[in-house]
Amino acid sequence: DAHEQALAICSIDDPIPLLLATSQGVVKRTVIDAPTSRTAWDLISLREGDSVVAAVAAPDRSTVVLISTAGQALRFPADAIRPQGRSAAGMAGIRLTEGSLLYATAIDQVDDACVIATIAGSSAHLPGTTPGSLKITPLDEVPVKGRGTQGVRIHRFLKGEDCLVMAYAGSGPVMAASSSGMPLDLPDATGRRDASGHALSSPIAALAGPTQ
Repeated sequence: DAHEQALAICSIDDPIPLLLATSQGVVKRTVIDAPTSRTAWDLISLREGDSVVAAVAAPDRSTVVLISTAGQALRFPADAIRPQGRSAAGMAGIRLTEGSLLYATAIDQVDDACVIATIAGSSAHLPGTTPGSLKITPLDEVPVKGRGTQGVRIHRFLKGEDCLVMAYAGSGPVMAASSSGMPLDLPDATGRRDASGHALSSPIAALAGPTQ
């Protein structure tokens, strides 16, 4: 399908549930039970206009982090999402009053090195064409809340900004690269959860944590 893109690579015999998160804030954990008679199969039933934005392994002990384009972040235990079969439609992950779900992950071990990195920009501009502003926040600034709640504001927008365009949550230090693959320097983490970001001098094409 020309409208589909690959999000993740995973083992089909891994007993650890796979977390799926959609643009409308739905989450689902499912064990990949591959049917022997098929080479392709569905993992979630999507509502009209919805799409999967993230797929990542999520053991019971992990912590789920969801970040919306409106600058909200929600953190809750992965075992709050009971595993479901392939045909299930999932359950409420984050309550969206505006925007859509931008990013989702499951952090296996939360510690003092875990951070959230967010880049704010404008919905009027094409992705990657303007620098925007970047903010790095310690994960412990985001309180644990219940699944299906709105979460808390993680990034205050500057003039000309109206949405988050990129995010990362996990172990630090955060690394960034330009569209040409060149590494970029990033500001230090700030302790203010709802502060604005630091203006960037050039667009960032990718954010990532340290390699294992």
